[in-house]
Amino acid sequence: MGKFSEATNRTPPTSSLTFKNDDVYVGISSYLKEKNQYGLFANRYFDKGEIIQEYIGKHITKEESDNKKKSTMYMFEVKKYKKIIKVIDGANKKTSSAARYANTVLKIDDPMKNSDFVQYDERIYLKASRKIKRFEEIITYYGENTQNIINAK
Repeated sequence: MGKFSEATNRTPPTSSLTFKNDDVYVGISSYLKEKNQYGLFANRYFDKGEIIQEYIGKHITKEESDNKKKSTMYMFEVKKYKKIIKVIDGANKKTSSAARYANTVLKIDDPMKNSDFVQYDERIYLKASRKIKRFEEIITYYGENTQNIINAK
């Protein structure tokens, strides 16, 4: 598991609007134009392919997520053999990692995108898709919905 377990070990299980550690921090987004929207920022350099953080949240069923989708967009489906086995709900700051603050572009080929969410084993990780500079906002592509997560190799 190597790079994935290392990312898991350094991912705190809670986040806040003032979250900061050696890897990432949460601050006012420079990407989103609305006032006081938050984003995830690199607190160090990340090489392309480096795992930034695990996406942590409460594990719920597909049925529970269907009922909640009207109230939250912080969910990732975890699949095994193309079947949804659980959903990670990162809506609650007390039970989710700071990865929930990674903002999204509208198109997968947007030049602002510097990361991807990937599934490894039965977990979701934020992975650098290019070099990310210290203090750069981490921007990803969530897609139309969380079914666009790619499987890590």
